Amino acid sequence: DVASIASATTGIPWSCAVHARDVFAASPNRIYRRLRTAARIVACSQLAADTVIATGISKHKVSVIRHGLPLHDYVYDMLRPEGMIFTACRLELKKGIDTLLTACSLLAQREINFRCVVAGNGSRQEFLKALAKRLGIEHSVLFIGWLSPEEIRSRILNASVLVLPSRRMPDGDRDGIANVLVEAMALGTPVVTTTAGAAGEIITDGVNGLLVPPDSPTALADALAQTLSVSPRMNALAKAARRTAEEHFDAENNIKALEKFLENAAQAMPA
Repeated sequence: DVASIASATTGIPWSCAVHARDVFAASPNRIYRRLRTAARIVACSQLAADTVIATGISKHKVSVIRHGLPLHDYVYDMLRPEGMIFTACRLELKKGIDTLLTACSLLAQREINFRCVVAGNGSRQEFLKALAKRLGIEHSVLFIGWLSPEEIRSRILNASVLVLPSRRMPDGDRDGIANVLVEAMALGTPVVTTTAGAAGEIITDGVNGLLVPPDSPTALADALAQTLSVSPRMNALAKAARRTAEEHFDAENNIKALEKFLENAAQAMPA
């Protein structure tokens, strides 16, 4: 909003990035009003870009440039323990950790050995701990709070599967392409997530990861059960996931694309 006002005052074009709730939880009229004067708009997912374009913003203004990783810091490693589930996210309703806990209770009922580690803080932390106890899985689920990026990377490397069971909220808010999914794909840890957000843009079910419907503990438990043991199929998924990370999320390539985006925006500036 400030950039738009400054642009109107100075005549210098402005550009911005949009991400997740910025557009998913806003009305089309609000999005259009806020972005109609932007010279360029960059989105980190095609879903976010399409949401902006659907409001009436010209598609020629909108570019998709995904978040990148320094892949040299994410060394691919297929060695994995068995039975270890890991997730890292804000402990809020949108992330669907209650669905994960219910899925874990189904694994326990099936007598499948597992351990689930949940990293992150949020408003639902105490509720989720109480839910784990109510489901009788409090000894199999560990809440470890906030972790540094380095600690998260280490936990992903030592997990059988990275899971993100996010859901779509009534106001439209949902995940874009969560960074933690991309990190796991780059490191070689199989990923399980839902179709609620934009993950389907980069994950093809059964090819480079597993996709399940949101809010479906049974489907999630079925998917997790496939990943908890080392198998040729999981190794193939992990290899394909790494190729996806290299193709779409190499920070060096994506930064070059962002530089080009800014150059094009600057060309619209008055002499």
